Amino acid sequence: MIENTSKVQEIVQFLTKNPGYIKRGKENLASLLECLVEEVTEAKKILRGTEENKEKDLDLDNTSDNTISEFDKYLSAQKINPDEVKSVKYWQTAGGDFRFSVVTKNEPLQLPDIDDVVAAFTKTLEPILLPIVETNSNKTLVVYTSDKHIGAYVPDNAMYSNPYGKEEIMARMSSILSEIEKVVAKEGGIKEIIITDLGDALDGYNAQTTRGGHTLPQNMSNIEAFEVFVEAHRFLYDKILTAGWAEQITIIHLSDDNHSGEFSYFANRTLQEYITGTYEGNITFKVCRDFIEPVKREYFTLLLCHGKDSEDMKNGMPLQLKPETEKYIIDYMLRKGISNSNLHFIKGDLHQSATQQGKHFRYRNVPSVFGSSKWIMTNFGYNKPGCSFDLFEGKNLKQWDVWF
Repeated sequence: MIENTSKVQEIVQFLTKNPGYIKRGKENLASLLECLVEEVTEAKKILRGTEENKEKDLDLDNTSDNTISEFDKYLSAQKINPDEVKSVKYWQTAGGDFRFSVVTKNEPLQLPDIDDVVAAFTKTLEPILLPIVETNSNKTLVVYTSDKHIGAYVPDNAMYSNPYGKEEIMARMSSILSEIEKVVAKEGGIKEIIITDLGDALDGYNAQTTRGGHTLPQNMSNIEAFEVFVEAHRFLYDKILTAGWAEQITIIHLSDDNHSGEFSYFANRTLQEYITGTYEGNITFKVCRDFIEPVKREYFTLLLCHGKDSEDMKNGMPLQLKPETEKYIIDYMLRKGISNSNLHFIKGDLHQSATQQGKHFRYRNVPSVFGSSKWIMTNFGYNKPGCSFDLFEGKNLKQWDVWF
């Protein structure tokens, strides 16, 4: 029997601080926290206070006839085919009523209704008139943020340190804000600031990518990650919009990615409703569902992309531009009627910074705001967290990265 040891108390503290992990399997938690399965069991018992009414796996060979009878009634009422049941958990309420949690085979992830999500954040908004900025400048500042992976957990036994919770996320947003302010102060008038999110803003849903089948170590529940996403971006955009730094502010968020998919689309739409419902003036906020998003301006064109989509791609687009990738992008240009005049293909996904000039366009990978997970560190080494900037003045370009 495992006693209430210091290790058990450590697990209790971890689960108390990170409640999103409580539903994880005992073996999974034991592996993650480098402890015994029995210690996880004891810690969960302490958190639940008593074993009497906790969730149990339904074992048909070792469950009372009364419980099985109640389960049969539940399946019939919910119109669930018994052959489609993958796993079942059950518990009894204080009044003795049975409750069941059923996972069916090939059951898709159940995400909240977008209208309910948006309504929760927009019901008390009053419009704020943005300051009018006039400038003769033809400068456009583009901020590329990507792969924030909000909710990702990097354990202490990772090869390199990358503590990543709400405070660190807010600190990195502050660094981005400081860099924008510094550029505006140095360059004087800015015609347009374009702020982009190139995908994987949220680490996943239910501790998996929204593609499914890829378990992720996370330190936030779905709700906590959603809340931090909204708060962090509101902090960034509220400041940019009210500072009077440019004639036009354009915000572009991509939602076709391999980690957060529809979850990030819901979060992005909520943010969009908040921004467009709160501010009136020269502000555009676009949430994009296409894999590649063209952004056309007088002197340049951007093709924004995460680099790996939410459904079909087995391998993402590479760090270094390959002939087949160049052909893929040229085919897209031709079919979409996009000129190769001052064209730039910008992508995330690989958590690394790299730039090449192809025959018809610049090919730029931007770093990750999150940086490296334990898995990335172990398999590929350390990827420093950061974000990228472009400053266009007519057809002229300056590019740089900022590291956290």
